[in-house]
Amino acid sequence: MTSPYYVALPQLQPDKEAALKLLLKKSATLSEEMERETELIVTINNVPHAVDLQKLTEASTGIYEVTIPVSTNTLNKSKLAAIQFEVTGFQLEEPCETTNERYWLYIDSASTLSIPSELASPTFTLMDFPRAFYKNALIVVPNNKETNFGEMVQLYKSLMMNGQPAKIKLIQEQEISEENLQSYAVIYVGALADFSTLTAHTNSIVHTEEDFSNQGLLYGAMSQYAFITRSFWQENQPFMLLQLAEAASIKPHFLEQLRQVNQPINTVMLTKEGQLIAGKQVQVMEGKGKEVENLSWQIIMFFALFMALIAVIIYILLRRRKKRYPIEENNE
Repeated sequence: MTSPYYVALPQLQPDKEAALKLLLKKSATLSEEMERETELIVTINNVPHAVDLQKLTEASTGIYEVTIPVSTNTLNKSKLAAIQFEVTGFQLEEPCETTNERYWLYIDSASTLSIPSELASPTFTLMDFPRAFYKNALIVVPNNKETNFGEMVQLYKSLMMNGQPAKIKLIQEQEISEENLQSYAVIYVGALADFSTLTAHTNSIVHTEEDFSNQGLLYGAMSQYAFITRSFWQENQPFMLLQLAEAASIKPHFLEQLRQVNQPINTVMLTKEGQLIAGKQVQVMEGKGKEVENLSWQIIMFFALFMALIAVIIYILLRRRKKRYPIEENNE
C-alpha cells in the first residue's frame, strides 16, 4: 500500500455520494493475464474501495476508466481526506526477474473527484481552518497597536493549503468597509475589546470567564485562544477571533495545532504552559446544498502532483511482491 496522500475538501452534505473517477493505464503483460483475480484497492479515510481490474471499461486506446462511489460521510470524517492505493492478486512467475517493466498500473493525472454538494449555510468549526479561509481571507488588526509582521507571516503560512498560497488582505479595523465584511472570510487578531465592529456581537463570541467555563475551559490559564463561527455579516463565510493575552504573541506551534484540529469544536485555548485544550463539540447543522460539478482546480492540481508518484510506488510494490512469492513448479 502507498503512503497516504492528503487533500482538503469542503464540508459536504451527509448521506450523499461523491465520485472518484480514475483513468488508468496498464502494462500489456498485465492485460494478457487478467484471468488472475487482481484488484486495485483505494482506501479513503481508512475505508477501502475495491476495483476489479478484470472489469475495466476502455475509454480510449490504452486508457481505462473506472468510477468509484464514495460516501460523503467518509469524506467528512477528517478535515484532510487521506487516500491510499494498493494492488492485490499478483503472483508473478519469475522471482529472479529484476525489471519491473512487465507489470505496472498507472493512474493518470487527469483523474478527478466529483463532490455532490457543499453546505449552503454551513456551521463553521475549527475543522474548517484553514480550508474556509485560504482562498479569500480578510485579516483585521487593531487601529492603535503596532502590528507584528512576523506574526502575520506565520498566520499567512498557516492558511496555505494543497501547496497553494493563501489569498489574504491585511487591514486595520478603521479601513474596514461593509463590502469587505460581506465579501471575505474574516479573521480578527487581538483582544475582543480592541475592535469596535464587534461590539454588537459580543454575546455571540466566547470571551468571558463564564463563556470559558461553559466550554469546560479555565479562563485564568489562557495564553491565547481561537474562536470560530458563522460570519455576522455573510452566512456563507466564517468569522474567527484569535485573541491574545496581555503581552502575548501568536505562537507558530499554536497555529500549527489549529491546523490539526479534527473535531467539530468552535473554541480552543492555548494555556500558559503551552498545552492546547479543546472546548465542547458543537452540532454541525445540515442545510440545502449547492451543486458542485468537480473539485476546485487546486485539488485537481493536487491529483496531478501525486498520481505519477503512485505509479512509481505501485511499481515498487509489485517488484517486492515478485520476491515474496516463489515460483510454483508444476509436477507432471
